[in-house]
Amino acid sequence: MAAIPHKKRLPHLDHVHSIAIVLPHESTDEERTILQFFDSHMAKRDIVVTHYRVPAADDKVNLTRLGFPSPEHLATFASRSYDMVIAATQADDARALYAVLSAAASLRVAYDDTTLLLPSLAVRTYDLFIRAKGPCDLTNYLREILILLLKIEN
Repeated sequence: MAAIPHKKRLPHLDHVHSIAIVLPHESTDEERTILQFFDSHMAKRDIVVTHYRVPAADDKVNLTRLGFPSPEHLATFASRSYDMVIAATQADDARALYAVLSAAASLRVAYDDTTLLLPSLAVRTYDLFIRAKGPCDLTNYLREILILLLKIEN
């Protein structure tokens, strides 16, 4: 289910206080799903959740000429530090990968559809991969991450 590509100590959920979630552009229900999930599972925990939506591939205003999110678009997201950044996109999404790299985070998590052949940059960027078959079901993906972090000894 999960793979750790390099040696890094994962924190117990009690030590996670800020989470950023990188969302794909085309999604519409993710914010509601995230809020519902954290309201129901994290009611007693003091965790601040931020989200960043990756610009669409044809977004000429928020992308650079090379197709990456512009510094202006990333400014607020990248100016904060997070205990964990969760990519709710495919692990090989270059715009999401760029956003994840721009954020200061202790732990970076990605969803890995087992059909992907991940580029080496993605493997070096993320600390934890949650593997499953098929497209990402955001609620199950978040649940797997939190279950894993709860199992780690303090």
